[in-house]
Amino acid sequence: MKIWALIAGFLLVGCDPVEWPTSDTGEDDPFKYGDSDVDTDTDADSDTDTDTDTDTDTDTDIDPDRSPEITWAEAFCYHHDVGVEYDQWDLSATADDPQGSFTLNPMGTVSVRNAGGSTVATYALVCNVETGICDGSFHDYDDGILCGSSASNYTFRFQVEDEDGFVSAAFEVRGENRSR
Repeated sequence: MKIWALIAGFLLVGCDPVEWPTSDTGEDDPFKYGDSDVDTDTDADSDTDTDTDTDTDTDTDIDPDRSPEITWAEAFCYHHDVGVEYDQWDLSATADDPQGSFTLNPMGTVSVRNAGGSTVATYALVCNVETGICDGSFHDYDDGILCGSSASNYTFRFQVEDEDGFVSAAFEVRGENRSR
């Protein structure tokens, strides 16, 4: 009976109404995006501004407080000899983002450069946003990136992006032949 009395009293007396905000502008949000990037260009010359950030140089700035980061990567090839024989490149990386790996874009890229520094091909990198582990692979005959003794002549540039559009700095590794 006491519980019914409490419920009846609560219904009769009531409580103060809750006041909900009419709008949220996000002004107090520390992760609000904008053009307040940090310039990492340390040279003294005055570059002509041709990039899309708000500073006055031509580099693409990486904001360490917002940009994702690749913390480890490797690119190696091996001879696949089960069924059809071919040489396979395996690409692996670990990425993170200051706001958490769950904010990573699930697709990254790996650009392959030859010994002269020219880009030969770009491949997709699939990232698990729960773990930050990214993987990709391709056959060596796809773009002529051969696995033989020239494997270490190739440089692999890994990059990821987050859901806010911030891109990581390129993480470069040399190719490695693990089968010959």
